Formats: sequence, C-alpha cells, structure tokens
Amino acid sequence: MTEEAAHSQWFPPSSAKRWMNCTASPHAVQRYKDEPGEAAMEGTAFHWLLENCLVDGSDPAALMGRTLTVTEGQTTREFLIDKDMIADARLVASAIREVALQPGAMSRVEVKARLPWIDSDLHGRTDVWAFDANGWLSVMDAKYGRVDVSPIELEQLLIYALGIYREHIEPLVGDKVAGINLMIAQPRSLLPGPRIKTWQCSLDYLLNFELELRVAVHAVRHKPEFKMGEWCKYCPALGSCPPTNAALYNIGHTLAAAEMTGVDAARVLLLKDLLETKLKQAAVVAKEALLHRQDVPGFKLVTSRKHRQYRDEELAKDAILAEYGAKALKPPTPSQAEKLGPDAKAIVDRLSFTPPGEPEIAPVSDKRAAYVARSAEQMFGA
Repeated sequence: MTEEAAHSQWFPPSSAKRWMNCTASPHAVQRYKDEPGEAAMEGTAFHWLLENCLVDGSDPAALMGRTLTVTEGQTTREFLIDKDMIADARLVASAIREVALQPGAMSRVEVKARLPWIDSDLHGRTDVWAFDANGWLSVMDAKYGRVDVSPIELEQLLIYALGIYREHIEPLVGDKVAGINLMIAQPRSLLPGPRIKTWQCSLDYLLNFELELRVAVHAVRHKPEFKMGEWCKYCPALGSCPPTNAALYNIGHTLAAAEMTGVDAARVLLLKDLLETKLKQAAVVAKEALLHRQDVPGFKLVTSRKHRQYRDEELAKDAILAEYGAKALKPPTPSQAEKLGPDAKAIVDRLSFTPPGEPEIAPVSDKRAAYVARSAEQMFGA
C-alpha cells in the first residue's frame, strides 16, 4: 500500500508548541524543503497497520512479512511488518479498544478533530476519543517514536480534545463535563515506565487553552514574530531564521574562550540543538561534495564498518540454544518481555527494578522532578 499523509499546512497540531510560541515559524518553514524523516514515515506505516486492525477487528499478525510503502511528498520508503511492529500494534490497539469500549461510552476511532471556528487549516487526526457515562472525555494519540512524549499539557492533545468537545460533546451536554483525560500510547519509548500515559485536566483548563490558541493563530496570520526557545529543536528553519542565525554569530567568542564559566556553559547548552543541526548539515554537505569529487580540505570518503548480523535470527537462536542451552541467550529487556503476555509481565514485575536516576542537565522547563543529592546515610544506612 501507499500512504499519502494529509497534514495541516500552517497549523499542524504536532508542531503546536512551536507555532504557538514562535508565530513566525509557519511562514519560515514554508521556504524550506522539509523532507520527512524515516522515523516519521515509519510512524505513518505503523498507524496504517493500527487502523487496519481497528477497523476490521483483525489481528495484525495476519499481515506479518508484508511490506508497506509510504510516500510523503517526493520521498518514498518501505517498511516491513515484523514481529516487533505487530507486538506494538497489538499493545496500542488493546489500549484504544479499552478506551472506546467503556460501558455506556460514546466513542469513535481514527477521527479528525477540526477547529474551523478558529482557522480552517487547524485540524488533526487522533486515534480514539470516548465520552463515558461519568462525563469524562478521553482522547488518545499513538506515538511510534522512541523519544518519550508526555501527555502533560501537550498542545497537540489539547487541540484534539478541544475540537472533539466543541463538535461532538458540547452540542449534547454543554459544559457538563467532569474532566479531560489526555493519553499517549507509546510502545517504543526509551524511558522506563508505562507505555500508556495519562494526564487529566478540567474543562476550564481546556477552554483557557482555547483562548491562548486563538491568540497564537491570529498572530500567525496577522502579526508573526520570531521567538527562540526549546521548541526550535525540530524546526526546518533552525539556524536560518533571524534569531537562531544571530545566535550562531554571537556564540563564537564563548566557544573560543580558554575557560568557561557557568553562564558561558548555559549559553552553549541553550544552542545545543542549533549547533548539532549545523554539524549534521556540514556532514551532509561535505559528503555530497566528496561524492561529486569536489575538494573538502582535510576529509575523504571511506567505507564504514558494519557489525556482523545473522542471516536468519530465529535459526541462529535455535542453533545456539540447542548447542549451549539457555545460558547462552540474553534475556529480553523488561519492556520487550512485557509484550510477550500477562505471564511475562508478572515475571517482569517480580524480577525487575528501576535503578535511581543520575543527575542530568536539563532546561528549567523540563517536567521531570529536580535532582536531589542523597546523603551518605541515605545511600549507605546509619
């Protein structure tokens, strides 16, 4: 199959944090060819598999070995439906059905949330919503990436919930809504913890967000302004828009300093994504130049080293197991084991633990708890 993705041109909900803060960014990104990455296109393939098994009630295993062809713009990639994708689809489909099939709930799966009273181009597609007998509106979106996505104050989910409330819920019950459940299903998150994450807010919170959304959309259309911040990370105009371009020039003396102060470190870390983007751009340009036999002083093309891999992983596993027994095989990670079923999950609960986190530098806006150093007594006992 070929999946053509239809996105909002000016107000994609997945980028709402960016365009609600930097209202000039929708204009800026129109000038750059933003080719979809492999991870995003793999997510499109996963959503096709998920929708397929939700619509007809089939087991995704029926499509094992099938290749999905995803086309977005001028880019086409192929993805194999393997056992990992099937396990992930089962997990998310189960979570979606649990939300949709609540007793007495009104629900829909794979539905478009529209907000035309704010802007005709403000819309997005969510995986499931349900309004239960207790007056709670639940909205869930599946993510197939590995970078953890939290539902806490997530603009994308708030946009979906707002569109669904205004179109489907308000005409029936008005403001008689107990609360909003915003949910993220993310089977491949790299962080430990639940694969289904939930955050709750009130209807008042959602309607206050609507006011912020109106202001941002109006600014994009009528008074766009650049504003640099953490939302710049995945912007196609990163390093080319006026504020990030100026930041590159201004950071030069800090990078050249023999000694670095805490303030200097903050300036550099704030530009981490920008500097990494420029390094990646330089690598791409240098590679293209060398491939076309152009000179890049100090660099040449070499053949990369690849790790050995099995031609047939299942056959290799069986052969090693037969020769050396189970001691030769590494156990699956707790997250991998949980996908095997409820019995495996019980084993994981009994035998696994989450070690204490280490101190890590993060922006002050990071939603994780602040690091608190433990005393010697806390670490080693009295």
